Amino acid sequence: MIDVAKGTIILFDRKKPFKKSTFRNRMILAGPKGPVALSIPVVGGRDIKAPYGEVLIDYKTDWQKNHFRTIETLYGKSPWFHQYQPELKILFEDRVDHLFEWNLTCFKWMIQKLNIKLTIIDHLLPSNSVEEIVEKVDRYSPSNYSNVEKNSLVKYPQVFEDRNGFLANLSTLDLLFNEGPFAKHKIESLNIK
Repeated sequence: MIDVAKGTIILFDRKKPFKKSTFRNRMILAGPKGPVALSIPVVGGRDIKAPYGEVLIDYKTDWQKNHFRTIETLYGKSPWFHQYQPELKILFEDRVDHLFEWNLTCFKWMIQKLNIKLTIIDHLLPSNSVEEIVEKVDRYSPSNYSNVEKNSLVKYPQVFEDRNGFLANLSTLDLLFNEGPFAKHKIESLNIK
C-alpha cells in the first residue's frame, strides 16, 4: 500500500498470467498466536493456467462467511473495526465470480477508506502515454511477506502486539482497523521513492 499511496495511476492487469502462491487470493492478518493466513479458493486450484482476469472463485465452501467471521474475531476489539464493519460485511456478502473483480472491488474500497486518490486502469496504455512504469508486482509473497526493508516499515499498535510483538507487512486491513483515519498518515510518513 506504500507504493500505492505514493502513486497516481495503478494498473490492475487482467491479462497477466495468474501466479500461484501470491497475494492475489491470500491475505495475512494478526492473530493471538501469530500470523493468520486466509486464502480465497479458486476453481482449478494449483493447476490454473489462465490470465488473472479469467480466474474463477470457487464457492463450494462459504469462504466469504468464514473469512468475515475470522476478521471479526481477530479485529472485533481493535479501535476502528466497528467503524468499517458494516461496509466490510456488505462487501463479503456480495458474490463475485472472478477473483480479479473481487480484488479490484476490495482495492477500491480500501483506497476510499484511506482517502487515497488514484486512477485505476485495467489495461495497458499506449507506451507513448506513460512516462515511467514502475512494476511492483509480487514484491512480497506469502512466503516472504515478513522480509520488509527497514525504511518501508509502517509501525503502529496492533491488537495482539503484547503476545506476538509487532507483525510487519500484514494486510492493509490490519493497519485500517488499528489506525482508522490515521492509517493514510502512517503510510505517507515513510520516505520511500
